[in-house]
Amino acid sequence: MAKHATATLDEPRDSKGTTSARETVDPKGSKEVDTLEVDTKDIVLPRAITGIDDLQLDPDAVLGSRHTGPLLSGDPADGSAGIATLHKRAKITVSNGNFSIPVRFPPSTILLQMVAQVQQVYNGTLSKLNLGTTLNGTDVGTVDLLTGPTQVFANISTILPSNWTIYLSQVLGGATQGKCTILISYSVPAKTIPS
Repeated sequence: MAKHATATLDEPRDSKGTTSARETVDPKGSKEVDTLEVDTKDIVLPRAITGIDDLQLDPDAVLGSRHTGPLLSGDPADGSAGIATLHKRAKITVSNGNFSIPVRFPPSTILLQMVAQVQQVYNGTLSKLNLGTTLNGTDVGTVDLLTGPTQVFANISTILPSNWTIYLSQVLGGATQGKCTILISYSVPAKTIPS
């Protein structure tokens, strides 16, 4: 019987990221164990970017804590409590392709600032990273991805529409290399629960 080597992304992997052995049974009942060593830890599969969560998988990320509301600092009893600024962060590369995705915020959000850090200059002709209130829009802000490495700061004066959504878009302009990180700072209302 000929040996068959098969590997799927759903197979168990060992700590080195290689696929495990698979048994093959022929009609006569004899078993063979076929092994295909495939290094899967560096395989990048293209997939559709559907939201900002798809872009927040940064290999340099540190473990964070999840809170259900904004952080307050100060004594709410005397009115000195303040609200911590929140941020949405996304790491974007040419492998994400051209996209325009919704970025949703809680009601009554005030957008504050956009920071874009171009770590690797895009080699396209019109490569841009845009923020807008409509699909592929640019009215909130735009970043030229052809210069860098650089970091660009821009205050945001746009008021969010009633759906509390803006769109993050990448236009490759023929680029085959390039990467950047964007940070969107914003503030949401908060209240304390009386004790």
